[in-house]
Amino acid sequence: MGAAAIKNNKKIREYFRFTRNELRILVIFSLIFLTLLAFQGYEDWRWTHRTIPPDVLAFEKMYLKAVRDVKLQSASGIKKDVSAIIHIDLNRATRKELIQLPGVGPKTAERILIYRRNHGPFKNKRDLLKVRGIGIKKFKAIEPFLK
Repeated sequence: MGAAAIKNNKKIREYFRFTRNELRILVIFSLIFLTLLAFQGYEDWRWTHRTIPPDVLAFEKMYLKAVRDVKLQSASGIKKDVSAIIHIDLNRATRKELIQLPGVGPKTAERILIYRRNHGPFKNKRDLLKVRGIGIKKFKAIEPFLK
């Protein structure tokens, strides 16, 4: 069907005014396009028909349930008090404990420890605002977790 079909099909060549070589190139590009389209369709099919390990499915169900519970609680006006789980004393906390606070990474935890070493113990929670890298926003996120 290849070159013979192209040679004999004068109607297409006359209508589009393609030369024989241009028509060959058009057929080659069309075949490449269709091949790539077939590969993409196969990848899409393979992705939707993949087998998911049971432990991953269990984790996804647990995660989705937690997200749904949080949405229901926020919609009903009930706030879950997660700060009851963790309470950290700023004057005794280690670097590892400080990193558990929301928005506090290794650098910020190190700055808190250096500030505490240089200026002595924190007198109240608001003294934390004096540490470089902790602003009002971060302080409000951290405050419920502090003793």
